[in-house]
Amino acid sequence: MLDVQSPVPLTEGETIAFGVNTKQILHFVIGLGFSAPIVIPMTLLSGWLHMNPFLPIITGAILGLAFAAIRWRDWSLAELILLSIRFMLRPKLLMYDREYRVRIHAQKGE
Repeated sequence: MLDVQSPVPLTEGETIAFGVNTKQILHFVIGLGFSAPIVIPMTLLSGWLHMNPFLPIITGAILGLAFAAIRWRDWSLAELILLSIRFMLRPKLLMYDREYRVRIHAQKGE
């Protein structure tokens, strides 16, 4: 069997326990990170608005689960968002530089 070694540990989807794998946990944490701008103000305002103090925590957990569980074309929502951000922020100068593309293709042809 082919053994894949990832440069980032525990990102290949190894099952940890109870059928939960590391990729799902990573996507859950990414979802928590994206939901933090909503959860933190909710937590701070929960006392003033007479809300249940666990409501922001539950909201963050639900959003984290949504990022891990919602799939579109065999990609999780977290992967789609992170890859789209990475695609938007890539260096476009290299992509459109014709001399660079010609040089790279020439090197690959060697």
